[in-house]
Amino acid sequence: MRIEYDPKSDTPQYQKMFGDTTEKILETCERFALAAVKSSAFTICLGKQNSILLRRELQEAEGLYVEEYRMRIPLAMYQRQVSCLVARDHGGSIKNVVFFSYHGMYFTHLVKATKEMLFLHDLIWNGVCEWSRVPVARHRHFSNFGKEVHRLGPLDIVINHLVVERQTGTITPHEEAIAMLQSYLEKEGLLDTIRGLDETQSVIQTVHTYMSGKGNQTMSDLGWKETKGKEAAAKRLQTMSDPLYKETKGKEAAAKQSQKTAAKRAETWSRFYNNAEVQAFLKTPRNELDCRERRKQANIQLLGNSTDATEAIVTTRNEAIKRYSVKEGGITLVMPGVKRLNAADKAALIAKAKEQWEAQQQESGEKKLADSFARKKLADSFARKKLADLLTRKRLVDLFIVFSAC
Repeated sequence: MRIEYDPKSDTPQYQKMFGDTTEKILETCERFALAAVKSSAFTICLGKQNSILLRRELQEAEGLYVEEYRMRIPLAMYQRQVSCLVARDHGGSIKNVVFFSYHGMYFTHLVKATKEMLFLHDLIWNGVCEWSRVPVARHRHFSNFGKEVHRLGPLDIVINHLVVERQTGTITPHEEAIAMLQSYLEKEGLLDTIRGLDETQSVIQTVHTYMSGKGNQTMSDLGWKETKGKEAAAKRLQTMSDPLYKETKGKEAAAKQSQKTAAKRAETWSRFYNNAEVQAFLKTPRNELDCRERRKQANIQLLGNSTDATEAIVTTRNEAIKRYSVKEGGITLVMPGVKRLNAADKAALIAKAKEQWEAQQQESGEKKLADSFARKKLADSFARKKLADLLTRKRLVDLFIVFSAC
């Protein structure tokens, strides 16, 4: 279990945390760790204190003879040349092989590891996994570590814990919060102030308020605007004008925006055209509809039977005609997003309207033409005229007003 402690000290302050039970807890942990090591052929020991403890315990263990083999690698770990321990029984058989590694905290928070040290850890961990027949997920885990891991700064820590506090309604314990932010608090001279907070006050919230105030003060400073502000703006302009950026990030952003626009347009078209009321309207014969009656009923339903309501509906309808109408092939299309439709979508709408009109004509017993070519040509011309007449009388606009109000 990871225990937070003062980075300036080498070990956690066990006595302060556990009191008189400290020795018993440590003895139990040491016995358990030694038993776990003895039961395994290969061991990787993490941390400086653990390495000191394990060396001592193995040296004192009965029935084992321990040898230290120094590796021919010009690197030091815990002030010692990189090495491994080999434990043999009295018959000379190897019982345990122990390698040493830095703790995971070493790579993320404490220091910036060198490339050689990262490669060394890849070598140690990959080798132990191969000998132990454990699958290696990534052979270059450590050497790629610095490229993949975002090192948490004070602001990241504060924001993450602030979210948790607000979601759970709890407050991070003061000692824990101070341990996480101690270097920042000391640098800003806030340590004494934070330690003087009441237990009901959040350290995380207090530090966040301080950071926000300091940031606002910095950005409002005229000197910052004249220097850092202009430098940041110039850097952004230089980045966006870089040919490499335009070829990669610029094209990616344009493609992403184009996909969003196409998806939104398709969704708008599908939602309107596939609506049950729209389909019912297109399939209803003309003699069953009365534009004035539909307008009157829409007025009553939406705003009540009054002069103001009628004027509001007419005004809204006229605005809709201006915003959502476009002429294509002699036919006026009225629908949301119609001005952003491509030619294929517009042609599909005209073809669908023509197809439905032909079906209505056939059902109502309209005169059939003997010649199929002449019938097709006449139907096409008549369909366009009919659709133009319907849209001129604002029948689709009436339907759109009702649909958009739902």
